[in-house]
Amino acid sequence: MNLRLLLFGFLFFISAQAFAQRNISISGTVFDNSKKEPVEQATVQILNIKDSLSVKGMGTDKKGQFNLSVPSGEYLVKISSIGFADIYKTVKATSSQDIGNIYLDEEAIMLNSATVVAQLPEMVVKGDTIEFNAESFKTLPSAVVEDLIKKLPGAEVDSEGVIKVNGKEIKKILVDKKEFFSDDPKVASKNLPASMVDKVQVWDKKSDMAEMTGFDDGEEETIINLTVKKGMKKGLFGSASAGIGNEDKYEANVMANYMHENSQFTLLGGGNNTNNSGFSDFASSAFSGNRPSRSLSFGGNNGIMKSINGGFNFATQFSDKFKWGGNIRYGNTDNDVLTSSYTQNYIASGDQFETNKSVGNNSSDNFNGSFRFEWEPSKNTKIIFTPSVRYNMNSNEQSSDYITTLENPNDSINWGESYYYSKGDGLNINAGLEMSHKFGKKGSILSFSLSGGLNNQDSDGLNLSNTYYRDSRTTDILRNQIFDNKTDSYNWRAFVSYVEPLGRNNFLQLTYSYRNNYSESDRKTFNDDGSGNYSLVDTSSTKKLENDFANHEIKANFQVVREKYNYTIGLAVQPSNSESKTFAPDTSYTVKNNVVNFAPVMQFIYRWDRNTTLRLNYTGSVNQPSTTQLSSVRDESNPLNITYGNPDLKPSFRNNLRVQFQKSNIQKTSSLILSSNVGFTTNAIVSYSIVDTVGKRESTYENVNGNWNADLRLMMNKRLKNTKFSVNSSTTLRY
Repeated sequence: MNLRLLLFGFLFFISAQAFAQRNISISGTVFDNSKKEPVEQATVQILNIKDSLSVKGMGTDKKGQFNLSVPSGEYLVKISSIGFADIYKTVKATSSQDIGNIYLDEEAIMLNSATVVAQLPEMVVKGDTIEFNAESFKTLPSAVVEDLIKKLPGAEVDSEGVIKVNGKEIKKILVDKKEFFSDDPKVASKNLPASMVDKVQVWDKKSDMAEMTGFDDGEEETIINLTVKKGMKKGLFGSASAGIGNEDKYEANVMANYMHENSQFTLLGGGNNTNNSGFSDFASSAFSGNRPSRSLSFGGNNGIMKSINGGFNFATQFSDKFKWGGNIRYGNTDNDVLTSSYTQNYIASGDQFETNKSVGNNSSDNFNGSFRFEWEPSKNTKIIFTPSVRYNMNSNEQSSDYITTLENPNDSINWGESYYYSKGDGLNINAGLEMSHKFGKKGSILSFSLSGGLNNQDSDGLNLSNTYYRDSRTTDILRNQIFDNKTDSYNWRAFVSYVEPLGRNNFLQLTYSYRNNYSESDRKTFNDDGSGNYSLVDTSSTKKLENDFANHEIKANFQVVREKYNYTIGLAVQPSNSESKTFAPDTSYTVKNNVVNFAPVMQFIYRWDRNTTLRLNYTGSVNQPSTTQLSSVRDESNPLNITYGNPDLKPSFRNNLRVQFQKSNIQKTSSLILSSNVGFTTNAIVSYSIVDTVGKRESTYENVNGNWNADLRLMMNKRLKNTKFSVNSSTTLRY
């Protein structure tokens, strides 16, 4: 009897021990450290601390929680999720225990005696963001951010410094998610050193108002965010470089950056004659429309360009409720261009061949300042104010010789020479105020914005040309005239939005906006009266244009948000009216145009998990013809290229459908993005030209239907198994 009891007690003890071992639990909750939100489907692995072999694993639930049962012992708990640094915790599991909240960060973390050595993937997809690890793309020590971007899969930088990623133009570059020289990405790409960059993040940023309301307003822009290496986020660092080369080429740049907690300050400057402007040349763009239509465009990286630039950028945060930043900058470009062009015109009566040789100089000065203020007086209220000012000066000089010949017989039908000079300045002032308030726990949101701007340009100059024709029936044309161009315009827009929750995770948005654009263009041209006095009014190119455009938009959107998917459907009604007035020496008239457009809105997002997403987005937008496109007054400042508008033009309407699928696997360091964009335009506004037998071209505008385009893009990133090599592929098809 005693033996039985002893045996029974021994078996009970062994069973109890085994039962106890099977029921030791390790639990915890995983959070995103930046957003303080639970991380779903984070991978939790229990590793044997001696040999790192996996004992058990699971994914966190939608609340970020996990609970694993293991035998008692000492373990290493590994928590990982795409886009976050892995975290390791040592646990002595002698009894069930909750290891608490674990916060995942983007920075590397080393805990206790666990040392982790891993190779970073070149690219990962984090929700809406494509993230590239800068260390995976080697650049020279003197490289700037533009050199780094050129190496990224799917990225391209053209000769003008315009950056595109997956076919979408980058409109802004941020540094640690802070504004950096506002809307000029060339400042960061051409001046900041690549060595300071830790990660390059690309995403489609919604407008401030869309982020406030939670509803997409179609005004998103593709941006790049540069995260700074951890060691450079405190203190002062900078760089300087200088070089000289053959043909008297030179370049020098300096950059100083100071970072401390939530503040960053950047001072930069440079000069060169290597076609690296550093800043965008806004003056050349603003005055390019004043040149005769035969004149070639200047600026950018054409010819030999000398430039000087300097600027100061800052972003600081006084408290959790108020932060502000801004920049001031100056840029000067001086551009010498020698150009030869050869053009073949396919004409039913026989092909024509144009040869043009020109030499010119374009010089511009750009002064810019912009600021951004963000104030959150309470957790439910946010106010953003963004003023900016820009002043430009520009001068342009160009001489050219031209000749037009026939294919058979091969002789000239017209020839001539021209000289053009202009000088002008412009002032642009803009400001925007946006406010949003959330009402209590219910989630209702009232938002309001008011924005507007003024733009003034004034230029004058000289236009000389001698044009000769082979055909004796055509009169030779001599031009000797001065001109004065003035353009004044203003615009303003008011917008109000109200969002009301309907049930659980359903929302209704009602919006109204009013937009008014007014522009006035006054061109006066005077011919030489033969005695050196410019007193004769040139009736063919003297005109004044006025345009007043008003647009109302009433829109309703319905949004459904679910765990795996969300969608938005809506409809906007856009009544608009415009009035264009034309005043010329021998005529004056008014053209009125009233239209009503209906613009549907559709967006669908499906997430299989954090790493796999499908997006579909449809938008419709209206484009009003410009005052110049509506004016029928003939511009004959270039006798071989006469232009005039069409007062019967209708507004065009653009339909656009975008589809994107993206999937990534951080364990296999692979990513795939497949996207497509299809656009269709009704009443598209296109140029229409007629060329006669003596080589004279008349150009106007027409509405046409049937214009559409489509593209398909595939980007893949895959590391070869058990190697340090990876394959990056970017393919684009366009029609």
